Amino acid sequence: MVLRVHFITPKGFAYVQQTEHLVLPAFDGEVGILSGHAPFVCLLGYDRCRLDQDGEEPEYVALRGGVAWIQRNQVAVVTESLLRAREIRPKRVRRQLTDLDAATYDDGPD
Repeated sequence: MVLRVHFITPKGFAYVQQTEHLVLPAFDGEVGILSGHAPFVCLLGYDRCRLDQDGEEPEYVALRGGVAWIQRNQVAVVTESLLRAREIRPKRVRRQLTDLDAATYDDGPD
């Protein structure tokens, strides 16, 4: 049996993923979820969750807080925003970091 994970942001459903094992970044530690898990609700921290499939590389999704609830092999992850690791483009990140480093901020008089 597998878990069906629904990722939801304020913009609506981000995507749905099936997985055999899910590790959530709970507010006070990590929580591992397998199929058949008892109903459960937890606050999420700012970190990544991991979706594991047998014989495949895990998929990582960065979450910005939120809430997750589990019931009957369905997991709803409601978060402020998310970013799938496979969507990260190193060149774009380097450019953004360079731009931030070069920016000056006017704090005004002290």
